[in-house]
Amino acid sequence: MEGCPRLQHIFGDSSIELGNKRSGLRDVVRSCVSLGLKTFRTECPYAHDREECQDTVRSLLDHHTTTLEDFELRGCNHISSIDLHSVLAKCRNLKWFSLSLGQSITFEDAVSSAWICRDIKHLQLYLERRVNFPTRRMLEIVNQKGKNVYAQIGRLVKLEDLSLGYILGPVVKDLTLEAGWLAELAGLKKLRRFCMLTDFWTLMGQAEVEFMVSNWPKLEKISLDMKQYRDVPDYDVFSKPHWRWLKEKRPHIVLTANKW
Repeated sequence: MEGCPRLQHIFGDSSIELGNKRSGLRDVVRSCVSLGLKTFRTECPYAHDREECQDTVRSLLDHHTTTLEDFELRGCNHISSIDLHSVLAKCRNLKWFSLSLGQSITFEDAVSSAWICRDIKHLQLYLERRVNFPTRRMLEIVNQKGKNVYAQIGRLVKLEDLSLGYILGPVVKDLTLEAGWLAELAGLKKLRRFCMLTDFWTLMGQAEVEFMVSNWPKLEKISLDMKQYRDVPDYDVFSKPHWRWLKEKRPHIVLTANKW
């Protein structure tokens, strides 16, 4: 296919009009190889065709890893964990990476190779444990992988905007100090916005907010996912002693609740 070899930015639509015909996104991704794609932000390109969606992302990885800076694929649950991980592991110039609910990277895939996108500034990520048989040994292995996953994130020292969530299972302790891996994020000195896309915050306390104050000097905003707590007034959450302490120490930090 010809017609857009110098295209560098794809936004919004699942197909592109070239002359008098519309071309599928996969074909467009494969054709615009002259300069290489920098931006790939779009809706699910083939809502009812898993193979076509997967081929689109794999074509992106085949042809554009040296140029891609922005990746966001909304409303698509067809892309495998390992392919999503490959964007972080292969695109050195990546600045923006955003997953939506229904897309996730497993602990196992996240630690299968190092993330080379050290200039990334915006990361929105859903993680998945995927433990089928939770024996004691299996949980030990998963916990070690979890620590390594958060260490991967902690090495992205240029991050300014971090959003983290998880899928499947009850509330987890990932973002606590005693039982989780919040300490692995101590190096994010440029972090300005921190969003918890799921209910990590329900297990946080004084130690965790003191960590934020001590290690994230540029922090401006913390967002809590409260979709499961819509009937709970924001005041009942933010009046907890640890959140009040944070506001006293850093009055400029904005605390928000996302209920929708």
